[in-house]
Amino acid sequence: MKFTPFSRRILLLVCFWIINIQISSSQECSISNIKFERTFCDTNYRFNLFIKFEYKNTGECFKAFWNDSLIGEYRYSQLPLKIENLKADCKTEYKIQIKDCHNENCTLVKEFDRFCCESDCSITEPKYEVSKCDSSNQFFAWINFKHQGPSNCFTVYQNSNKIGNYKYTDLPIKLGPFNGDCTTEYKLSVRDCHIDSCSYLFNLGKICCEQKDCKLSEPKMEKSDCDDQGNFYVFIKFAHQGAGDCFRLRGNGHDYGEFKYSQLPIKIGPLKGDCTTAYEFIAIDCHNELCRLEFNLGKVCCEQKDCKLSEPKMEKSDCDDQGNFYVFIKFAHQGAGDCFRLRGNGHDYGEFKYSQLPIKIGPLKGDCTTAYEFIAIDCHNELCRLEFNLGKVCCEQKDCKLSEPKMEKSDCDDQGNFYVFIKFAHQGAGDCFRLRGNGHDYGEFKYSQLPIKIGPLKG
Repeated sequence: MKFTPFSRRILLLVCFWIINIQISSSQECSISNIKFERTFCDTNYRFNLFIKFEYKNTGECFKAFWNDSLIGEYRYSQLPLKIENLKADCKTEYKIQIKDCHNENCTLVKEFDRFCCESDCSITEPKYEVSKCDSSNQFFAWINFKHQGPSNCFTVYQNSNKIGNYKYTDLPIKLGPFNGDCTTEYKLSVRDCHIDSCSYLFNLGKICCEQKDCKLSEPKMEKSDCDDQGNFYVFIKFAHQGAGDCFRLRGNGHDYGEFKYSQLPIKIGPLKGDCTTAYEFIAIDCHNELCRLEFNLGKVCCEQKDCKLSEPKMEKSDCDDQGNFYVFIKFAHQGAGDCFRLRGNGHDYGEFKYSQLPIKIGPLKGDCTTAYEFIAIDCHNELCRLEFNLGKVCCEQKDCKLSEPKMEKSDCDDQGNFYVFIKFAHQGAGDCFRLRGNGHDYGEFKYSQLPIKIGPLKG
């Protein structure tokens, strides 16, 4: 087949056009994979949005349109793009469009779900306490909780009736007085001032102030043997006088349900014998929230029967010039693996071979404050463990001695409070001491102030 000069020219133009399309196609502009992050809502229920995306073969800048309105022209190097002061009202819809400055066809559109502030609000760690009844058969309730969110206030309702508005900074709050009539099922609802879905319900149940003769006593517990899965059961029994027909059992943040007194003893479980959970139970009369009885079982270990760590021995060295000391630890082991791990006071001292016993731990600070405790755990059996309690070690003042403790309790006042008078002997001590107890710091006192008066304390 022969080509004329004209046809050759046409053929060359077509080939050039095809090659040009292929080159252009391989360098096509693209904007893709848009990602965004939003801030928490502020007190006006508004938030900011940070937007970034991938781009390829673009110009040096792009135009951004928010809900079809141009908000500006930006360089790609300025990413992420920040959109400020947006409403989070669960209604407003948002859309962003990105267009390359030099290629209108190089674009990306993203429609967002509606934004809400509800997700930023939470009420956690709820706690409540009920007072003793007064002479009018009424009681008070204290509620407390942790809060996160943009609002600064909340509303409390009692059985759908509004009690009042409070600031989160007022917590804990005292509510009441309420009638302890054994009939009203008290439910206290806490609701954020601006976000109805951010709420919590405190179920106090029925409170009886009339039945002063309700008494739960003589607690008895029996633990079963562990099963093959490391679980056990607890059998609970107690005496009851002047109570209703049923009680509720709770413990460790768990509600075990409602039981008739006629069902005693009751069987609870299976429970995990993990050597960690300190099991506690509380029985509460169905009709009198104040009629209750506590049981403390403590930690339960369902170890493998062939692994045993025993006969703990500890020896403390003398203190050095820096106020530090060492501890030598030794114990017997039977049916264990080849190694163990030593932990204590939130610290992991490492892994040791049983053949290394006794082991030397330190240097440790003899600061008269840290109550040193250690726990040896078999490397291959987490439930095979042994605890050591050394207590506090003082390297500073060897001649300091506090002794002969004496306490006297005052009579209770009309509010059910009392005072304690504390006195003790001191030798070689400084000029002052600090008093603590039950997680509370009562302050610093001069020894010359002894005896000291502490209170009022709740009886």
